[in-house]
Amino acid sequence: MPNGIGSIVNPPSWGRTPATYCMMASITQECVLSLVACVATCALWVRSYGGHGDEEGDRTERQMAELLQELRVALPGVQILFAFLLTVPFAQGFTRVTSFQKNLFFATLLATAVSTACFIAPTATHRLRFHKRDRRYVIESANTFLIAGLVFLGMAIIGAVALIT
Repeated sequence: MPNGIGSIVNPPSWGRTPATYCMMASITQECVLSLVACVATCALWVRSYGGHGDEEGDRTERQMAELLQELRVALPGVQILFAFLLTVPFAQGFTRVTSFQKNLFFATLLATAVSTACFIAPTATHRLRFHKRDRRYVIESANTFLIAGLVFLGMAIIGAVALIT
């Protein structure tokens, strides 16, 4: 292949060993695969956000991805708060709290538990409805659960701050 691709990858004038040529070919293959992946990602981005016509399926895909991202952000926070609240009764000072503080603690704990359940519920809904290919219902119900979970999380955060101060 004097004038072909092989002469570019393995020029005979370089005077390298066959192992070097194999490594260079491997690097070239990795570069080509990376380039293909980059082009595919760019094409998907253009189709999703700037392409011609926004089809219902594309919009549904974006809504589902955005909901998943929001849940990925909110769920760890509520889980940490819930874990912290579960350890509070075992602290030595918990026996000295007033009746109001104890009631506020239990209300905060319940709000956190309900928030956690609301954030986990879209997973169960997805599992139950996935085989029916009813993505619209999954998105709408996940949106409702996410809003309810955020309301309860807000109440739990306010309760936790009130307990601390």
